[in-house]
Amino acid sequence: GRFSVRLGRSSSERISVLWRPAGGWPAVSSRTLTRRVRAGVGLLPYGGAGPLRGVLHGGRRPWLGVPVVAELRTRAGWLVFAGTRVTPGMRGFTLPAPRGPGVSVVRLRSLAAPGWPYGQGTSRAARIRSR
Repeated sequence: GRFSVRLGRSSSERISVLWRPAGGWPAVSSRTLTRRVRAGVGLLPYGGAGPLRGVLHGGRRPWLGVPVVAELRTRAGWLVFAGTRVTPGMRGFTLPAPRGPGVSVVRLRSLAAPGWPYGQGTSRAARIRSR
């Protein structure tokens, strides 16, 4: 048969489904699934010249922090141009803006870290103008 269950909001977790056959047999476990929830990364409004500002959403951060990188859109794909580590005491963070004249498309990306229950997450892409 079929069944469905709604899971509540939480960080990443392992899920097992147990079922008990008729006739009093012991419970049997199906495969264990791993649910990976992406970390929320926000790119705060950019006001022109100056650094990029961002925020990392989620629960408690591990003591060594969570790596976050800034990426620049190129013809070949996304290129990392700056990075930082968001530690437990930080609410937000700043990264340098890309250099060079013209309009650039940038985004922030959080990476997986030991002790951080969330998977990789990305912010929205934003167009910024440099002088």
